Amino acid sequence: MEKPMEKPAAPAADATAKPMATPMAAPEAGAPEATKQTPVYIIGPGDRLEIVVWREQDLTRRGVLVRPDGRISMPLIDDIMAAGLTPMQLKYRLTKVLSHFLEAPQVYVILDKVVYYEFSVLGNVVRPGNYVMEKPTDVLQALATAGGFNEWADKDSVTILRGIGPNRQILPFIYKEVVEGEKLGQNVILKPGDIIIVP
Repeated sequence: MEKPMEKPAAPAADATAKPMATPMAAPEAGAPEATKQTPVYIIGPGDRLEIVVWREQDLTRRGVLVRPDGRISMPLIDDIMAAGLTPMQLKYRLTKVLSHFLEAPQVYVILDKVVYYEFSVLGNVVRPGNYVMEKPTDVLQALATAGGFNEWADKDSVTILRGIGPNRQILPFIYKEVVEGEKLGQNVILKPGDIIIVP
């Protein structure tokens, strides 16, 4: 007696097909995904990019500005969303679109000038002002960048303002608790536009 044919196993889900958790744009299925375990730079408005298309000098562009609407302009492509993507995800998206015009295009996306990732430190620090984050930066690192507390600072009443309008959050930061290792969760990684206030 013949054995019944076994039902083929369902194909495994492709982990790379998850959408990126960002309010501005989501990569297509198969695009590289940013993870919490690996800090990556997210392109934002005001950034300038260098986009190289190998052996296609007419398509290679330097100083490409990410406009306030998050898009960039490229020959053959016109406008394409860049904000909210990592450089690798933008590379994937450009390669996919250019493949309609070129055979096996090789695209490289290079950060030329970082503008989007700014944070502010205000109040009783040595050098209050706006600073650019060129890498993931937590509150302690931001305070150090601003020269640390001055002699009038209330170190245990620091707050971080995040977001704008009705969605604005106020995050507490008690310096003593953080440096003594009690509540390290207060030492958050900053997001673009965060404002640290030292009373």
